[in-house]
Amino acid sequence: MGEPFAESDDKQADISYFSRHRARPVTLHVLGLVRGWHDCKSVLDVGARSGGFLYRVDPRYSVRIATDIYKPLYMGGDDPKVLFIHGDFLDLKFDIPFDVVVCLEVLEHIDLVNRPAFAKKLLSLTKKHLLVSIPYMWKNSKEPMDHNNLHEGHIHEWFNRTDCTTAVFGRPAIGEHLLARFDL
Repeated sequence: MGEPFAESDDKQADISYFSRHRARPVTLHVLGLVRGWHDCKSVLDVGARSGGFLYRVDPRYSVRIATDIYKPLYMGGDDPKVLFIHGDFLDLKFDIPFDVVVCLEVLEHIDLVNRPAFAKKLLSLTKKHLLVSIPYMWKNSKEPMDHNNLHEGHIHEWFNRTDCTTAVFGRPAIGEHLLARFDL
């Protein structure tokens, strides 16, 4: 897999990460969608960092699982219904598919050759809704990963399907993000 997120060295850094990166318009939109799907009871957040997103999801979701390649030093809350699984997503085994799978700002961190397998696994674990976001058409990013010039065509290629709805969030001056929604 690609270079994982840098592991934080303190609790405050993990809290700050969610505040800076997960409170983007795309994340807030995803949170609204997930909260609005009243027929859904299980959610998986892939690349969850400290699990902060799932602590903001409605507690009626009886299964809430966060996973990341790094074990966080701090989890985003104390809800016993949020389970964190540490490990490489491609190596993890799950017994059930999830009503909702969320993967925000992760695919660009995966080695290019592994992105189709990663996407296939996301789809295989999704029962109803899959939500994926990536940086959208960034130019000259200083990030060490593949952040530049990503667009809908990449989602179609990695997932080997075009039956998704896409929307762009953010502002060009500070960075836009593409959200792809697959309803299965």
